[in-house]
Amino acid sequence: MTRPQVLRITLFCLTAAVITITAVFFHVLMQRMKQDEQQKIELWAEATTQIIHADRQTDIDFFSQVIESNTTIPVYITDTMGSVIMSRNDDRSEQRIQKTVNELRTEQEPIVVPLYGNQKQYIYHSESKLLTALRFAPLLQLLFIAAILALAITAYTSIKNAEQQQMWLGLTKETAHQLGTPVSSLNAWVTLLMEKYPDDEIIPEIEKDTQRLQTISQRFSKIGSTPELKPTDINATLKEAVTYMQQRTSQQVVFKLNCVDQPKIVMLNAFLFNWAIENLCKNAVDAMDGKGTISIDATHETKRVIIDITDTGKGIDSSDFKNVFRPGYTTKQRGWGLGLSLTKRIIEDYHNGRIYILKSEHDKGTTFRIEIG
Repeated sequence: MTRPQVLRITLFCLTAAVITITAVFFHVLMQRMKQDEQQKIELWAEATTQIIHADRQTDIDFFSQVIESNTTIPVYITDTMGSVIMSRNDDRSEQRIQKTVNELRTEQEPIVVPLYGNQKQYIYHSESKLLTALRFAPLLQLLFIAAILALAITAYTSIKNAEQQQMWLGLTKETAHQLGTPVSSLNAWVTLLMEKYPDDEIIPEIEKDTQRLQTISQRFSKIGSTPELKPTDINATLKEAVTYMQQRTSQQVVFKLNCVDQPKIVMLNAFLFNWAIENLCKNAVDAMDGKGTISIDATHETKRVIIDITDTGKGIDSSDFKNVFRPGYTTKQRGWGLGLSLTKRIIEDYHNGRIYILKSEHDKGTTFRIEIG
């Protein structure tokens, strides 16, 4: 068991213990207060009875003090029909008091006050405001603890995400750094070879691959820093990306690019945007097992461009629509599951756009949509 798991289990156990102890404490406290209020009401009822039956020689000062000392517990005296004769510590209207007494008559046994002859009165009482408030204390405590736990989880998640971001950025920077030296060396060797063998047909192809490596190195070096966005024709950029993928993909994969001929200028970083399109196309090729059709449809609106990239692959379950952009998520035996995560970062973080799965059907294909302006 890892240290973070131990800490989480410990935190959970401590929280459960605190909740249990405080819940028991409040329960015991409320029971004692309830018993105490019941005793006070019984004493109050006895004092009321003594005053009712007092004669001229009876000293009622003590009983009056007992009655006056009750300033918190609502008390109601009714007749045999349940009508309220007198109430204490309840400032509400007569109708609401009567409604409360009607409810109390079904919930508690009254204290009977015998009068002269066969006449009787009945005493009912409600909980004091303090006791009523204490009933909500455990709930408030649970809400408070839940809020603290939510903040703790949010903070932990933020720290974890920040650590992953730093690791991710460090990996890309180190990759760019490691590629830099050998790529520069290869460019120098290609230049020498072209000077020595100017008619060789293989050397230009080697030059293209070294330029591609240099492009990849530049892309990695831009991750983690604020990319420079320039006014760029997005249609030309799409054509460039599709042309590159056609040259390096099996002929069993057909690319269809549908966009208007007139230029559409948007603020782009061509290096990174091309990378995002290539990642989506590579993902589509893998989903089709190297055979099928990839359609790229670009439509222009007033303030944005919508690009739909559709394949004829195996499709994606709707439950995985959000997971596919999560770092490390992959359905392939090989790969790190970083392609779509990187694509999302390029489109949304660097270009203030949006990317999501528009639709997907099993064994029919998937459409990724990019919205950028």
